[in-house]
Amino acid sequence: DVESGSAPGTVVHLTPEQQANIPGAPPFAIQTGIGILAVRELQRAGRRTLQAAEFLRGMPAFIGSQLN
Repeated sequence: DVESGSAPGTVVHLTPEQQANIPGAPPFAIQTGIGILAVRELQRAGRRTLQAAEFLRGMPAFIGSQLN
């Protein structure tokens, strides 16, 4: 299990150490109740699928967000 120390649902930046332990690691993850969920790609409603790094370039304030 990998933890960020953040509350579940928080979008967190992966540290270089965490990225080294996750093959093909994206730049961010979601803290869960038991670890982190690395997000490789995502799709917003009505939009095309984006790689995590591409999404983050357009939404840098997403890191630190709390998902509900």
